[in-house]
Order: sequence, then C-alpha cells, then structure tokens
Amino acid sequence: MFRKLCIILISVVCICAMLGTVLPQIPATPVYAQNCGGLFFSEYVEGSSNNKALEIFNGYGVAVDLSHYEIRFYFNGSSTAGNTISLSGSVASGDVFVVADNDAVLGMTPDQTDTGSWFNGDDAVELVQVLDKNNNSVNWTIDVIGQIGTDPGSYWGTASDNTANHTLRRKASVTTGDNDGSDAFDPALEWDFFAQDTFDGLGSHTASCTPTAITLSSLTAHAAAPWAGIALAGLFLGALILVRRKR
Repeated sequence: MFRKLCIILISVVCICAMLGTVLPQIPATPVYAQNCGGLFFSEYVEGSSNNKALEIFNGYGVAVDLSHYEIRFYFNGSSTAGNTISLSGSVASGDVFVVADNDAVLGMTPDQTDTGSWFNGDDAVELVQVLDKNNNSVNWTIDVIGQIGTDPGSYWGTASDNTANHTLRRKASVTTGDNDGSDAFDPALEWDFFAQDTFDGLGSHTASCTPTAITLSSLTAHAAAPWAGIALAGLFLGALILVRRKR
C-alpha cells in the first residue's frame, strides 16, 4: 500500500514539474529595461473642450504588444478608476503611441481613441500592465500622472505651471515612469509646460537614454524555482521507496 501511494505521489509531482516548465510564468515583480525604463507617459494634453490626449513612449529595445496594458483615470480624488482604456496594437522600440478622446481635434491622427470620460487637471492617470483582469493585485503600475486617491483642488503644480489647461511633455532627462501612484506628485520635477491646445509635439519624443531589450531568463528562473523544490521532493520519495524495497 505504501509503495503504491508513493508511486502515485511521484507521478503527480513529475506532471506538475513538467507543467511548470511549459505553462506561461508570471514573475512576482516587474523587470524594467536597464537603460530606458520601458514604457512611460511622454506627453499629456489637457486642452479645451474634448482635446485630451496621452502619449506613451516605448523605451524597450523591442516592440511592445499593448494588448496587455490599460490606461486608468481616477476622477476627483477617487481611488477607484472611473474610466479604463484597454490598449490595442503595438508600439515600436523608441517610438510613441498616442491615445486621444474620440472627439479631439489635434492636427494629427492618434493611434487609438476612446469614447469614455477623460481627465481634467485634478484627476490622476495611470498606465498599468495587466497580467490578470480578475486579480488586480498581480497587475503592475508602470507610470502615474498625479496622485491616486488624492484631490489636489483644481490641479497639480503651481498657478502658472500645472496639469490644468496645459500640455505637459516629459523632460528628456526622465528615462522611466513613476510606478508609485501613492506618492506626492510635483509635475515640475519631470515635466515641461506648454500653453493649452499645444499639439505639435504629439507623435514623437526624445529621451536621454538608449532603448534596451529586457531578458526573460530571470523571469523563467524565478518562476521555475518552486518547481525545483517539488522535483527534489519527488526524488526523495523515490529514494525512500528503494530503501524500503531493499529491506
């Protein structure tokens, strides 16, 4: 009876170990590019009427499939997203992806539009990498404009340089996003300010870094670690069976 039970356990362990090497693995923490910091917001347009837009820069050394990313808007200090835009398409290395209100008149053609409610100057904006739409705890914040859960009044910034009725462009010296949506937000630290309805910068961005490809070896090693322990347990059970048979 003991021998049969151990054989069943070893079979289960071996099957699980094999599945662990085949199924897609989800790392516990995000891995960013070593030079440019992956994806981040590079332009923010809070224009008149429906002239609202966001530009995303790809600092990775490879094209990125955006179907695993979302933009979330948090209105009036709420900690719950009031509108979520599921992105589609892809963005090439060193290129940008422009998302705009479907009624925006920008003098250029955005890569994607959305019919939902858009932000005002006092709303937080988040770029999220989505690993599981049903479990937000495993999704990663990539970049945030504003402070989620905080109402700044009318805007973030000063009376002259702020997030209301302005176009903001990420400084070239900024090479990664702000992945902490709870920290205080001072737009002057990372953004340059332009007059309302300034659209001539949409469609390109310059960053003082070189897009660098990420490697997946660290993700595979991290995900495989638990299965290594299971495999060792299987070997231990097998050795135990052999010892009992010799007796």
